[in-house]
Amino acid sequence: MTALLSIHDLTVTYRRDGVEVTALKNISLDVAAGESLAVIGESGSGKSTLALAIAGLLPGSARIEGRIAALLQRVELSADLAGRAIHEISGGQRQRVAIARAIATKPSLIVLDEAVSALDVSVRGQILQLLLDLQREERIAYLFISHDLGVIRAIAHRFVILDAGRIAESGNARTVIDAPRSAIGKALVAAAPRLNRTSRQDAS
Repeated sequence: MTALLSIHDLTVTYRRDGVEVTALKNISLDVAAGESLAVIGESGSGKSTLALAIAGLLPGSARIEGRIAALLQRVELSADLAGRAIHEISGGQRQRVAIARAIATKPSLIVLDEAVSALDVSVRGQILQLLLDLQREERIAYLFISHDLGVIRAIAHRFVILDAGRIAESGNARTVIDAPRSAIGKALVAAAPRLNRTSRQDAS
């Protein structure tokens, strides 16, 4: 199957308090058209950094910065807003920033970073079903970033588990849920004791 998204040996570093920190180290993964790949891991494992890298929104690059400026101008905002924290801009500006982020990605692939974490259970289920319906009808691929196995088991064909910026484990959803091999995978599954050990593959 032809890959819609292909990443090889992605490494992301940044400086914090004068010290170089490696956020991602030698990440390689593929996502096919119409497939859902979930990226899971604990806080600080590199999930959001990976999402930003894929969307071309990492700060610090003269090229990724030029893209952000163009997107802000596209929604009639000043490029100066790129350096501001979210609480420093108005509600109306936040709406425009959200639109800018949405159009920054290709319509054939959507990157969802904790997309349903702030929703109650009933609304969460509705959104997940909507995502599945859209994928079936439009052949959209998803890179679904989350720490919640109970959510991503409903949407993912495959899992990638990050640990300290590296891929600790990967495989199809059923295998990772039923028999995790890595220490972090076992810990994540153990942290969800009521998880129904079935994946969307079981229903397909």
